[in-house]
Amino acid sequence: MKILTKPEKSLSKSSSPVETFDKELQDFCKKLLKKTKQKSGLGMAAPQVGTNVRVICAKVLGKLTIMVNPTYTSMNNIKVKSFEGCFSVPGVVAEVPRFPKVKVTYQTMYGKQVSHNLQTTEAFCVQHECDHLDGLLIDRWL
Repeated sequence: MKILTKPEKSLSKSSSPVETFDKELQDFCKKLLKKTKQKSGLGMAAPQVGTNVRVICAKVLGKLTIMVNPTYTSMNNIKVKSFEGCFSVPGVVAEVPRFPKVKVTYQTMYGKQVSHNLQTTEAFCVQHECDHLDGLLIDRWL
C-alpha cells in the first residue's frame, strides 16, 4: 500500500459511500489500519492509498479506529486553529480552522453504527481525514 502525494489527481476527487460490508472491505480496512500504524500517524484516509471510498482510520478515545462512511457535526460552532501536517502533502504544516468539539458517527467495517463525542486533537484528526474523503488537502489554507 503506497501513500499518494500531491499532485496525484485522485486526491482531489470526492469518495463514494460504502454500501457493501464484505470481506473485501474488511481486508482493505485492516490494511489501512496497519499502514497508519506503520507510519505512526494519527490518521489516514482511503484516498491517500488510492481507493476513493469513504473510509478513514483515526485516533478515537486513544485508539486507532476504522470509520466507514463517517460524518461529524460541531458541538458548538466555534472554530479554533489547528496546526496540521499530512502524509499526502509532505513537508507542509498548515494552520487550519477546525471545530474543537465534534460528534462523529460512522459504521464499523462490519456495518455497525457507532457515535462518539470527540475533543481537540481527536476531533481535529477526524475532520482532517474526512476532508480527504471530499478531495480536500491542507494546502488549501496556505
